[in-house]
Amino acid sequence: MKEVVVVGVLMLSACDSDTSIVRDRHSCVDEDAGESSGESPDAGFGSDSGSDDGASSESGLLEGSTGENDDLAELSDEFEQPNLDPSWTVFNPGESDRIEMVGGQLTVEPSSHSLWYNGVQGTQIFKTIDGDFAVTARVRVSTISGVDWSAIANWQLGGISLREPGNAVNAVHLVLGRTNHAQAQWEPKNTVDSFSTWSDGIWPGGEGELRLCRSGSMVTASIREGGMDPWGIVGQWSRDDLGDTLLVGPIGYASTGNPDLRVEYEWIEFERVEGC
Repeated sequence: MKEVVVVGVLMLSACDSDTSIVRDRHSCVDEDAGESSGESPDAGFGSDSGSDDGASSESGLLEGSTGENDDLAELSDEFEQPNLDPSWTVFNPGESDRIEMVGGQLTVEPSSHSLWYNGVQGTQIFKTIDGDFAVTARVRVSTISGVDWSAIANWQLGGISLREPGNAVNAVHLVLGRTNHAQAQWEPKNTVDSFSTWSDGIWPGGEGELRLCRSGSMVTASIREGGMDPWGIVGQWSRDDLGDTLLVGPIGYASTGNPDLRVEYEWIEFERVEGC
């Protein structure tokens, strides 16, 4: 397995040694669960470690963004068309019950027993990106039935992902939804040669802006409520194992026989960066 350095995260999971097999200090695997099990402190993101973010405008441009000379800007999508733009590719469409444009938003509803974890792959709606970049999306997760998060099964999440083409899963995800806690959570996940580690934290409301940024070998995951709010870094990894070309875009999954998750994307923005 390739060696990957975890540089830092805002909040990490803790493992219960009685029920889990500890893989490293950031993750543990519950043999009876769909993903690693973790227990997060009862607090959301937003500590001082995430406040020096370099955001310069409501659009969320990074301090290192190339701005008007950005060759990736044309890949951004506000999802205002009646159908998904043909520039998108849908990977594993059978892992979702619904991928549809509804009311100016991209709506994804994962199918039963779908999952992005270790070597298991769910649906991804992606574009192919080379080099250094940031992808930012306005994401809302909710239950289809309208019930509270406490009433649905664990491991139902949606957000954004970057991954390397190939048979082994080499990817970084940032998602919102229900992990193994009875409320909305954020979850960054790092997968190396089909082995995943993750952390999570409470995220009231289940809506926000998610960002993955790649600069050189570093990949950074950040989240904020929106607008001019400061970004909170929730994951950062050295991934010099990743190739230059990555597949980037929305994901959703529901590791349960009774999925009850709707993921809505108001917009997604791609930008060229010279640092995260």
